[in-house]
Amino acid sequence: MPGPECTTTGRALPPGIGGGPAGAAADGGRGGGIIQSGGRAVAHASIALYNPPMIPITILALPLLWSGVFNEPAEVGPPPPNVVIIFTDDQGYGDVGVYGAEGFETPHLDRMAAEGMRFTDFYVAQPVCSASRAGLLTGCYPNRIGITGALGPGARHGIHDDEVTLGELCKSKGYATAVFGKWHLGHRPQFLPPRHGFDEYLGTPYSNDMWPLHPDLVHLPEGAAARKRRYPDLPLIEGDTVVDA
Repeated sequence: MPGPECTTTGRALPPGIGGGPAGAAADGGRGGGIIQSGGRAVAHASIALYNPPMIPITILALPLLWSGVFNEPAEVGPPPPNVVIIFTDDQGYGDVGVYGAEGFETPHLDRMAAEGMRFTDFYVAQPVCSASRAGLLTGCYPNRIGITGALGPGARHGIHDDEVTLGELCKSKGYATAVFGKWHLGHRPQFLPPRHGFDEYLGTPYSNDMWPLHPDLVHLPEGAAARKRRYPDLPLIEGDTVVDA
C-alpha cells in the first residue's frame, strides 16, 4: 500500500492536505467532503477546517487611510477552500445513494458527489477504528506510531505529541479547525483534539458501543457491576472537559 515515509517518532506530513495511506470514496468538490469507511462502531466524526474571515487586513488598512498613504492594492488571490472530512465507521460501499444504496436515501451526500468529484476506490491503513483514524490524520501507517486496533476506555496511550496531524498542518495555513463526533485516538486529556491541532471538539472519545451495555456483556444482568468495570458510562466531551456521562 503506498504511503509517505515516516519514522517511529512521526514528523511525517500528509502529502498535500489529505494524503497518506488513506484515499477517498467520495469528494464534495468545493467543500472537500470525503466519505470513508473503517472500524466497528456505528459512529462518525466530522472534521471541519474553515478559512477565517480576513478581519485583521481591514484593521491594518485603517492607519494607512488616516495617514493619507494610498498605495496600489496588492492583488489578492482566491481564498483557500473549506475542507470537510466525513469519516464513517461500518459504512459499506453501497450505503450511499450514488453508490447504489437500496431501501433508504442519502440526499445530502448525493449532492456532495454531484457537485464535486466522486471516487470509486478507497484504501484505508487498517479496517478498524483507532488505527484507521491515526493513518488518516498523520499520513503514517498506524503500526509505526503505536496505534493499532481500537482503543478502549482502559487504554493508557493515544496519539503522540510528536505526530503532525492534519489539523496542525491546516492551522499552519491559517485555517480554523474542529472535530465533531468520535475521536478514538486516546481519551486522556493529552490525547484529545485540542492538543493536536483542533480549535473545537464535541464528541465521544471512543466507540459509542463501549459502554455498560456493550454487546460482549449481554450475558450479564443490565445492572451488574461487572459491566461498568469493563465499560464505564460513555462520556460526551467538549474541548477537553466531560460535559455529560
